[in-house]
Amino acid sequence: MKSDTQEIVRRFAALFLEQHDRTRKLASVHLLFIDACQSGASPEALAAAAQAVREVLYSLDASYDKAQAIADEIEPR
Repeated sequence: MKSDTQEIVRRFAALFLEQHDRTRKLASVHLLFIDACQSGASPEALAAAAQAVREVLYSLDASYDKAQAIADEIEPR
């Protein structure tokens, strides 16, 4: 049982690091989007910046789903 617990802790730690990196990336692309909005960028540049934000948000959502799956292994709903 101890090895199972260690594996779950390891998986949560890896997921936390993954989410931390994605959160930093979200902050970065969000700042780029704000800069594009304030600088009067072209509609194409704004769309590209918005897409970058959207992609990071989707990846964070997928990380949440992974965390929920790990939690369900510990205690099913």
